[in-house]
Amino acid sequence: MIAEIKISEIMNSKLIVLHPKDTIMEARNIFNRYQIHHIPVAINRKLVGIVSLGDILAADKILQHRHQDKFPLNNAGRLSTIEEIMTEHPYYILETDSITKALQLMKEKRINCLPIVADGLLTGIVTTFDMIVFLSKTITTEK
Repeated sequence: MIAEIKISEIMNSKLIVLHPKDTIMEARNIFNRYQIHHIPVAINRKLVGIVSLGDILAADKILQHRHQDKFPLNNAGRLSTIEEIMTEHPYYILETDSITKALQLMKEKRINCLPIVADGLLTGIVTTFDMIVFLSKTITTEK
């Protein structure tokens, strides 16, 4: 049954990970190159945050208009590192959690991705797109 499948069976474990001190420009280049929308932020594989394409676009807007709506500017008057725009302490799930738990958390918190952790270390990520692909394949093979 689909509801009992562990998230580890559909997660993406080929991770692109940023460090909090990486630059916003590095993140922008990764988003453009790989056509992804979320990147976990970790230090020695310990999850410390997440940055989304939306965060990058908001930072770009701030730099263009010099507004401080979403992110405060650093002392130099500009945004430069991931830690300045990332979401700290993001919601996450364990590798042993079910797809149902992941879907419920994503729905309840209105988020589009969940980092996945095992033994306190980042091991993967799952997005709404991953869920759609998995469910689509499952429904097709059940017919």
